[in-house]
Amino acid sequence: MDTSAADLGANSARKRRHGQLGLTTAKNKAAEQPTGSRLDASGDCSSTIGDGFPTTTGFVQCVTAVNSDCDPPNSHADWTVVASRREKKRQKTGSPSQRDTQTAGEPSKSLSASNAKLKEERKRKQKVQYAAKVNANMAKSARMPTFAKKDEHRVVVRPGGRLVVSATKMSTLHAAIITAANNKIEGAEDDSFALNAAQNIIVLSIPSEARSFRYGPIRNITVEELTYETFAYKSTPDNTSRGGISRLGREEPEKQITRFLVNKHNPTVMAAHWLANSESVVILFEGNKVPCYVKYGGFVTKCTLYRQHREVCTTCGQIGHRKDVCPTPNARVCFACGRNNPGEDHAEYCKPRCKFCGGSHVTGAGSCKNKFKTPLQIKKRQMIKQNIETIAKMAPTEMAPVKNAVASRDSSRVELEDKKRADVTSRRPKEARPPRPAPQVQAHLSLTNKSDVNRAAMTQKSGAPSRAAAAMLKEPGKMPSGGGCSEQCKKETRELKATVKKMEKAMEEL
Repeated sequence: MDTSAADLGANSARKRRHGQLGLTTAKNKAAEQPTGSRLDASGDCSSTIGDGFPTTTGFVQCVTAVNSDCDPPNSHADWTVVASRREKKRQKTGSPSQRDTQTAGEPSKSLSASNAKLKEERKRKQKVQYAAKVNANMAKSARMPTFAKKDEHRVVVRPGGRLVVSATKMSTLHAAIITAANNKIEGAEDDSFALNAAQNIIVLSIPSEARSFRYGPIRNITVEELTYETFAYKSTPDNTSRGGISRLGREEPEKQITRFLVNKHNPTVMAAHWLANSESVVILFEGNKVPCYVKYGGFVTKCTLYRQHREVCTTCGQIGHRKDVCPTPNARVCFACGRNNPGEDHAEYCKPRCKFCGGSHVTGAGSCKNKFKTPLQIKKRQMIKQNIETIAKMAPTEMAPVKNAVASRDSSRVELEDKKRADVTSRRPKEARPPRPAPQVQAHLSLTNKSDVNRAAMTQKSGAPSRAAAAMLKEPGKMPSGGGCSEQCKKETRELKATVKKMEKAMEEL
């Protein structure tokens, strides 16, 4: 007898009883046995080792017969298969699993195409949401306090260098601006100052036009013994709009452009100036209308709405302010991806991302769809159109129950009259029926509109309405409101129609 083999079988049985031997280990050791296995009378699997001495081992019962020879019939009848969470969801919805929709080793083309469409739709929605969020944040940051009156003049001061207006004392800025404009503090008490931290600018509201022109020539201010270059300009007044014309000669002076545009041929033009270093001119019009054509000298040229670029700083990469007023002019940031302190090999792995629309291009590129601000005229048209659509959707739903109630009442009344007439004709023969007198129809409480009164009054053979019906026709305001469209409903309908007419008129004006 081989003692080593016997010890091995005994140790394995002991480990199996204590749960220390795994199924994989048992399978490997059973495969190493020199002899085969057989079933004994009790159904256990026994093996012969050495000279034919049988040793019953528990692990051989479970593993040696990989086929179902050692397992008794229906040994796994009480076992249940636990489905995954995804499989349960598919069973509830009734959708086929991915394994059922694919062929052997080859994914379904329709499934991949649908997944690609879903991904594209998801990306498009994410871009739209990102752009809307950016627009809301920029509009909120650029919003100024409503301290200025409509008839006051506004001047914008843009400080350059490293001056951060939000980190400077208000009294220091106030004194520096008044000193630079050669104004007296006593005379500037009516002037209002406001800071815009997002754009790093100072906005002045001045009631006197003569004093507002003194702030225009400011080119530098001194704050805490440091001089900063500044640029001041007068902002456009309220109730104005801007347009633009292009393809003009850059060699023409600005005075000649003003003379060609501000004349009797263009009555709504207030001012004009060059747009940076381009060949386009920005025109300021009085009112909220921009004409389609203007006369420039002797030429009639097309005029379009001026769309202002969204501000982005190419130095620090932040949106909301420009490079000339950047508070951190020495910052080292990649403008394409926004990485701080990029290395020499940064261009190899740089992935541009637009901060306006979230696209894979540089912020404010030519292909960006969110690089321009929406003009005020277009915003008003969109709001009016949206309100008209909302009212048009609300009006039929509110009036539908009333119309349905009136129609159902009329149809039920007609059906009842037809049924009564059919019963009368079936009971009495034509020869025995006496002539019926003309009925005197009186107005009933359920008759609530002119159509019902007319229908009831004209049922007489003579065709003349009864006294009560004639009285209700003459004074429809005294008709009872037991059913149908009430006075409150009629009033709301009239208000909705008036609102729609006002909005349509506003659309025509725009």
